[in-house]
Amino acid sequence: MLIVAKRDRIAREAFLSTLIEREVAKKGARIVSAAGEGTENDDPSAVFTRRILDAVAELERGLIAARTRAALRAKRAKGERAGANAYGYRVNGDRRTSNQRVLAAIRRRSL
Repeated sequence: MLIVAKRDRIAREAFLSTLIEREVAKKGARIVSAAGEGTENDDPSAVFTRRILDAVAELERGLIAARTRAALRAKRAKGERAGANAYGYRVNGDRRTSNQRVLAAIRRRSL
């Protein structure tokens, strides 16, 4: 049994979700959602529910991407910085400064 919190945690692409579900079934297991969501059996209505939820997850992924692109375009249009600071660095205006303590910890960790 593969337990997931919610069905959309499997994948945000309907095809991939179905593929994963079939691979899990080949191993003799099933995916069970803690939230229910049509994973209790394989009757036609449960399968339909899963497919709809997979499609909704894919839609949500697309909407999030579209909102993010629009927000980044708006920031660039205003001349604002669009992007996150790299870990261990801070951007202040046009200057990038490093946090040597954080960078040293990263170097120690990667050894």
